[in-house]
Amino acid sequence: MCARLYSIGILGNKDEELVRRNSWRRQDDALKALSGFETFYNEIITLLHPQCIEFTSKQIPTDILKNNSVTLLIKACGQDANVLTEQVTHIVTQLCYPVTFNRKILLIDPHQGTFLRQYANANLTSLIQQAQKLKDDGLIDAILIAPSDPQIITATYNKWFSQSNCIKTHTTNNAPLFPQIWGFDQITTPYVLQCDLDVLIGRRSWQHDYISDMLCACESKNVLAVGFNIPKSQPKFTHYHGEPGEFAPEVRFGLLDLKRIQNQLPIHNPQLDDRLTLTWHRALQAAMAIKGLRAVRGGDARTYYVHPRNEHKHLPEFSIARDLIAQGREPAEQHEQFDWIPGKHWQYQHRHEAIVFLLKGRYTEYSLLQRS
Repeated sequence: MCARLYSIGILGNKDEELVRRNSWRRQDDALKALSGFETFYNEIITLLHPQCIEFTSKQIPTDILKNNSVTLLIKACGQDANVLTEQVTHIVTQLCYPVTFNRKILLIDPHQGTFLRQYANANLTSLIQQAQKLKDDGLIDAILIAPSDPQIITATYNKWFSQSNCIKTHTTNNAPLFPQIWGFDQITTPYVLQCDLDVLIGRRSWQHDYISDMLCACESKNVLAVGFNIPKSQPKFTHYHGEPGEFAPEVRFGLLDLKRIQNQLPIHNPQLDDRLTLTWHRALQAAMAIKGLRAVRGGDARTYYVHPRNEHKHLPEFSIARDLIAQGREPAEQHEQFDWIPGKHWQYQHRHEAIVFLLKGRYTEYSLLQRS
């Protein structure tokens, strides 16, 4: 209708002019052939919807670049079976733009006994099946399952802690130890961005190259680790900071300089009965305090993460929170907090439009979304 009125009122054509267009032409091609109509229509749309101007000017897609010095390592265990596919998809899609990784690896702890802060029963079979599907679909590049061979366990402990009489994979508090340090030893890049499976990642700007920011923070020779940022109340860059031994390497989500860490080994980790007492990041923190080495925190507020506690993962607002965080639309109650803050503040913005269109994809797998 708009094109018809434009043709009559602006171009002075007869009312039948558009009706006589050749039927084999696509409608958008035919409308573009009207002299000046595309510019005219664009002005009308931007006048009626000015919010579209800001959005398109800031969110122009760019080509994805690969950083060959960083591997993404996602850590999971048997009790994560119910959320594995959903969370791996969330993490990979949130992190792999505008720069992606040398490789994306899923590290599986095959432990099936009692877990520290357990929230679900282990289903290792389902976990591995889902992991293979994720690999087949191209979401991840490799799957690592920590071995149970006592010789590999003792050799790894001897390398990291100078302890060769322990074959237990978890600490005295039942925290995972061997699977994670063994996984680090399998990485071939200088850096690894390692995270727990349950992290929720927020992006306020898709153009923010958070990887470069974290690598720049590693340029100081006494920095071993850079923590991933958390939701900030102000949209500004926080200077990376941390005194020797002040912060532990962020075990939930952080960048590690593997070469520098390897140069500090072995580090002290006392044994009690048949288990080691410290997790790798706490043992490393103690060594860093002695050697003048640092783990730092800070960074650009445009990219951040939130960590849900296990006892909160069943709450009804959790799925809404994950969606809002992914959009960079977290409520003020979450600002400056590492852990997810549940509550009624996790709500979608009320829409005031007379008509709201909901467009939902169907049978659209990740591999189809990658098509150019």
